[in-house]
Amino acid sequence: MSAPTLWRSLISVLPRTTPINPIPSFAISSRRWASKVPDNGTSRNTNATGAMSDIADLLATTPRSSRIRSAIPISPLSPRESAEAMVSVPTDLDPSSSGFDLFSLTSAPVQEDDYHLHIYSTKHNTHITFTKPDKGSIVSKSAGNLGFKKSQRGTYDAAYQLAAYVFKAIEDKNVRPKGVEVVLRGFGQGREAVVKALLGQEGKFLRPVVRRVTDGTRLKFGGTRSKKPRRLG
Repeated sequence: MSAPTLWRSLISVLPRTTPINPIPSFAISSRRWASKVPDNGTSRNTNATGAMSDIADLLATTPRSSRIRSAIPISPLSPRESAEAMVSVPTDLDPSSSGFDLFSLTSAPVQEDDYHLHIYSTKHNTHITFTKPDKGSIVSKSAGNLGFKKSQRGTYDAAYQLAAYVFKAIEDKNVRPKGVEVVLRGFGQGREAVVKALLGQEGKFLRPVVRRVTDGTRLKFGGTRSKKPRRLG
């Protein structure tokens, strides 16, 4: 017996208790689940059944594309335009507008009477130390000394508040340096935050006397074996 003949015989033998329904399969399964009688013999909730039936009808009659368009609003801007709209570069951070000449500051000769502002920024914390020409410490603070705990110590806001605190402490100690050398070390978030504070209103006391800017970040040539990278996920 061929397959079509077998299929016709089975259709003729089986009782047709369920009429042909054009509703998709997921809507039929939702209706069957909604009308299912609980195993404990209690009557089903008619309100829940009606709600599920309404949802099944909605899913059966509403095109999938229109449901997606109504659920997720699409921005008229492209991803690149959206990113450019969110990121804005402030113009008040231009070193030339604050009296800084980067070439002259980085190539200036070392002066023996210069004070030193050491900015050590890591991933987890920021340290600022202001020293005398003989390397004696005047003010030395970190973000943890200001009350920031754990992961907050390495944030941009913590470094900015730390810089403002250190600059105010230097001014309160009545220190009048003729020249200051800024020594940057590390590439944490505090590096940019302290520089911004120095160029802003908080650093108006030290900014006019800055003579030299150097980078003291450690560089390894060969050396010992590095720590293995972390595997997250």
